Amino acid sequence: GHPLEFVTRPDGSVIERDERDYSTVPMTNDGSKAESTQETSRSVVVSRPNGTQVSVSSSAAIPNVPMTFEQLEFLATTEGLEIR
Repeated sequence: GHPLEFVTRPDGSVIERDERDYSTVPMTNDGSKAESTQETSRSVVVSRPNGTQVSVSSSAAIPNVPMTFEQLEFLATTEGLEIR
């Protein structure tokens, strides 16, 4: 899929937001059909001008909801996450 949105921050960082809906079907040992689960996943990738990327994602089975884009962005833009 394509990212939902790209945002360029004043410091030159680029924030990419993406959301996907999908189904999961667990494997069973006896070959019987398992119940599929509908899930939603949201992700935020921050690309800094120095080349560092930070990716944060959250998934949840419907009717639950994953973390908001704002929450994910807050985590991804926290200072000091770069590996030194």
